[in-house]
Amino acid sequence: MTFETPPLGDHYNYSGFDPEWLKNPEIQEKARKLAEFWQKEFASLDFKASDDEEILIHFTNDQNLVDIQADDSAVLKNRSRFYDGGRENLEKHGFDFEKADAEFGTEKCVVTIPLRSFKRWLDTLSWLKLTGAGVLDNAIVFKVPKKDILLRDGRFVENMFKIDAEGQDKDKLDLDRLAYFNSTSHYNEELFDDEQAIPEAWVPHKLSLEGAQTINYQEQE
Repeated sequence: MTFETPPLGDHYNYSGFDPEWLKNPEIQEKARKLAEFWQKEFASLDFKASDDEEILIHFTNDQNLVDIQADDSAVLKNRSRFYDGGRENLEKHGFDFEKADAEFGTEKCVVTIPLRSFKRWLDTLSWLKLTGAGVLDNAIVFKVPKKDILLRDGRFVENMFKIDAEGQDKDKLDLDRLAYFNSTSHYNEELFDDEQAIPEAWVPHKLSLEGAQTINYQEQE
């Protein structure tokens, strides 16, 4: 796996992405090993879903996994903000939060990767970010009814990371965040058909992990 290194300048460290990772061979090698491990694990996964369900992956670090599994009835809690920051700037660019809030709600969500779009994540800056953030130690795999899922196109996040790393005008970040929010839809199969899209799944309620499979990363020799 290779990452194209953009020129580094003043940057905003957008959404936890550190452009210094682009110059760090240890982080990039770790990202490669993680990609190889998880791709192999998911390829051999025996996990079936009905036509009305989607198989989703939630990655988490060791400490969070302990917290998740602490109760007898383990659940994933909806802790990620559905619209994260920049509301005033986005309103200036024409984003209608009132309409979006009415359609999708403003509560927090559980953020996941659909299993069938997982390979699209592996050669991305988003994968490098997840590696650098140390959250790829464990994967929880489970099924969710498609009617419960809100989909977004993560390719715009990729562009935001690149804009951030290049130190470009902050207005470009707002425009790509606008495109990212505008990509939100209720479950839409067409997003998977678009080969350029990087589908991500947001679920606006906590999720029971009854019947879920948990896989722990194992360092390969």
